[in-house]
Amino acid sequence: MLSWNMRFRSAVGYGAAMAVSVGFFLLVAPNLAGSLASWIAGIASSLAALAVGWWMGRWYVPVLEERPTFELFLCPPLVLVLSLLLGLATLAAWALAFGPAEARPAMGFGVVLFFGVVVFFSVAWPAVVVAFGVVGIWLARCSRSAPNNSFKPKPLRGSA
Repeated sequence: MLSWNMRFRSAVGYGAAMAVSVGFFLLVAPNLAGSLASWIAGIASSLAALAVGWWMGRWYVPVLEERPTFELFLCPPLVLVLSLLLGLATLAAWALAFGPAEARPAMGFGVVLFFGVVVFFSVAWPAVVVAFGVVGIWLARCSRSAPNNSFKPKPLRGSA
């Protein structure tokens, strides 16, 4: 039960953090907010953050009396980068499917990923730091108070 609970908290927390970051990006860069591409990438990144947060939520569950340590610092940036890349990959796939014919689709895909990451971080870095920092601290506190819920069977009393 704890594993599901931490996964749910992780998914909701990271999804909300990405939605706040994307909202800040669209608010601060009004010339980009009018473009359909920004909305597609933003919505896809927020949905991807839900999925990646669910997947990474198991890192917060204590195993064999050992509380998470480095996972607490590694998980927020990893969720951020993976969800942003998945959102931009969705945008690139949409652009290749509905946009003008690209002579080199792999190059167009790489350009969308590179410039999308650079533009997003250059505009929304304050919101990213605050939102993902708050979610990371909240999930760390939740994981510290969680009891051990390892999937390994516990030894029987009286056995060696």
